[in-house]
Amino acid sequence: MENYPPSASKQEDEPDDETFLNGIECDFFLESEEMKFKKKVADDFNTNRRASQWRISSTIQNTNETSNHVFDLVCGKKIVLHLYPELGQQYRAWDCSLLISRYLEKFQQELCMDKRVLELGCGVGLPGLCAGMLGASEVTLTDMASARSVVEENIKLNCLQHRVKFHPLHWDKPEEAMQLSFPFDLIICSDLIYADQQSVLMLVNRLADCAAFGTHILSFHEKRLGASAVDFFREQLLLIGFNWVEIQLPEINASWLHDESVQMLKIQRTQF
Repeated sequence: MENYPPSASKQEDEPDDETFLNGIECDFFLESEEMKFKKKVADDFNTNRRASQWRISSTIQNTNETSNHVFDLVCGKKIVLHLYPELGQQYRAWDCSLLISRYLEKFQQELCMDKRVLELGCGVGLPGLCAGMLGASEVTLTDMASARSVVEENIKLNCLQHRVKFHPLHWDKPEEAMQLSFPFDLIICSDLIYADQQSVLMLVNRLADCAAFGTHILSFHEKRLGASAVDFFREQLLLIGFNWVEIQLPEINASWLHDESVQMLKIQRTQF
């Protein structure tokens, strides 16, 4: 007979250890069907993301350490990027910057050759540097003043000082936009749409400041936080006299499949 202390005497209806532990597992550790479904959706999303051929993860390996990375252009030229991920998200290379660069390569003559190019919110500057490498006559990379040293270092790394320059531009300071050298043939917006409507409004206002009739605007962005900010961006463009058409991935590379997670817009001004 088992001996139990008086305070822990076993009752006849008390389950044995194995039954008790199995009950806990059923209650707390076994996933519900709903949780299994959500986990599968998340796993499928990550699998598809990793498999997307256009994503920068297959070309430039982002790390958490300061380092140089090489971006190979289809034409055989190379762009060297010095990344500083420890300084913040804007000093990484992001997928849409690769995507716009590939689009610029595909339409080099129309968009880059002998053109004046402006990039808003340039980060480390990949698309603008690509435009410079592809024959743009002048490229102005803009971002917050704190980005100057990083951007200018990347300009020098690629020996593009003769045609690429940095200009500080905070979206809430329209007077800084007025200091730019107009007009521009192309304006690049890489991954600049977020959930905050105020930032979207400021971006649209700066586009209104910088775009003339005939200026091409490329805005490529991932739909990370749902469609509301993207829809708001498009609505605001229409309200101030811009039209847009959506670009599909196969237009850049015929082997790339349609991907709902990214939206690529080609925008032009139709009225002031």
